[in-house]
Amino acid sequence: MDEEEEQVAVFESLLVWLRTFSELEESCNSPQDLSDGVALSQALHLIVPDWFDDDWLSRIKVESSNNRRIRISNVKKIISRIHEYYDQVLRQQITDFEWPDAGMIGDAPNISHLARLLQLILGVAISCEQKDYHIQNIMQLEESVQHFVMGAIQELLRRQAPTSVSLEIYKQLEEENKSIAEQLSEVVNEKDHISQRCHDLEKERASLQEERDALAADNQRLNEVEKSRDETDSGVPETQQVNYRQQQLTAQVEQLTSDKFEMEAARDDFKQQIDELKRTVTGLRSENKDLTQLAENAQKLSDERDEFQLAADKLRKYENQIEAYKFKLEEANNQKKVAKEQCMELKDKLSALEEDNRLVSVA
Repeated sequence: MDEEEEQVAVFESLLVWLRTFSELEESCNSPQDLSDGVALSQALHLIVPDWFDDDWLSRIKVESSNNRRIRISNVKKIISRIHEYYDQVLRQQITDFEWPDAGMIGDAPNISHLARLLQLILGVAISCEQKDYHIQNIMQLEESVQHFVMGAIQELLRRQAPTSVSLEIYKQLEEENKSIAEQLSEVVNEKDHISQRCHDLEKERASLQEERDALAADNQRLNEVEKSRDETDSGVPETQQVNYRQQQLTAQVEQLTSDKFEMEAARDDFKQQIDELKRTVTGLRSENKDLTQLAENAQKLSDERDEFQLAADKLRKYENQIEAYKFKLEEANNQKKVAKEQCMELKDKLSALEEDNRLVSVA
């Protein structure tokens, strides 16, 4: 899959996620449906109604599908508000990320820019107070769609400072993986039980078949004996008993054959379930591995942030000490200046006294 095809797959997967908001009043089935920004603004209002409130929503022009200028204006308002949400609410700086261009979306819908805008809306959803609800909805998506949605989340997490979101998603996936592993174990055990039951039924059917064949041979032999001798009263009950036993065995064989077919059908269904669960477990293990690495990186960044915070605290402490020293130095300079003035005054007084002494000596 080349880069363009992957971008289209990401956009379509994010579009599937957006359609999980059943309360949307506008359709969102194509890029053209999103180009006026109305459906996107309604989704943001549903995700964080306190930030994307009614007053902000009222500034999005609904009747704008045929007006290029209004479409671009709507999209600009959405991008600006999302930017403010990341800065002021999440206090996250997204680096090395090309923000979507409103003109490329409102003019002729560009898949790449629409995908980035949907990716930012997804980031808002998994970072808000209701993030658990939105993460659970993502877990309910098809595996192929979930793969691209999780990839979009991981890209956003790589481009922002660590938060609790990555750990929340990792924990959610870990619980999901554990649940699927338990289901897989139960299905495997049940499959083994059914396989053993099928084997036992097959053996029992073969045994009954042999018994029926033996009884049929005995019946045929008895019929031949009956033909060679005069019919007696004692022979009739024996033949009837054999026929009755043969009918019973035939019914048992047919019932066992039917049970065997049902067991084999159930076994095939379980095989399909096992294959599907194995594929799901493989996908989740891969995602767990990626998220484990992300969690480790997040922890590393958190440690570095703590170190920087400690250094900043020390720096503030040293700055305060420097300010105190500056204040003391200023006081010392003032005292030095006062002492210098007093010294000059004493000098003048000494000179005056010397002059008086000289005059007294002359007199």
